[in-house]
Amino acid sequence: KRVNKALDYVGMSKFKDKAPHYLSGGQKKMVAIAGILSMKPELIVLDEPTAGLDPIAASRLLKLLHSLNEKGMTIIISTHDIDLVPVYAKKIYLIKDGIIAKSGNSHDIFGDIELIKSSNLRLPRISRLIDILNRKDDIPIEMGYTIGEVRKNIKKFLDKNTIRK
Repeated sequence: KRVNKALDYVGMSKFKDKAPHYLSGGQKKMVAIAGILSMKPELIVLDEPTAGLDPIAASRLLKLLHSLNEKGMTIIISTHDIDLVPVYAKKIYLIKDGIIAKSGNSHDIFGDIELIKSSNLRLPRISRLIDILNRKDDIPIEMGYTIGEVRKNIKKFLDKNTIRK
């Protein structure tokens, strides 16, 4: 019953009798997560969960994980996909040379540009755009780390610096 319920929850019920080698990479990951969910864990630890997935499958998987987290499950993700971190992570641990170099939220971590660079990482792409606009084009838009934050900050900048009819 728990397995069927978990397969249904991740949208994989119709594949329950299919051999794994006939499933796509994304389908295999969803079935694996269903297997984990059937054990009713308090937390799930995933290493590079979106690796090898197309953008749609990655988004579907992340929405599922977000949904589980919203329902109270702790989700720990290890990833190099910098762009997903500020969107999905509430607490971030940046690991450098095998130790936790810094922890905090997106603003704490990505605001430390030197640490990001020395860790061979980069800013999220949307933040890199704001950094370029600030430094090279002298357009002082407040930094943001998600599309939503940057949209709000650009709108605020335009409202302050544009004469509206």
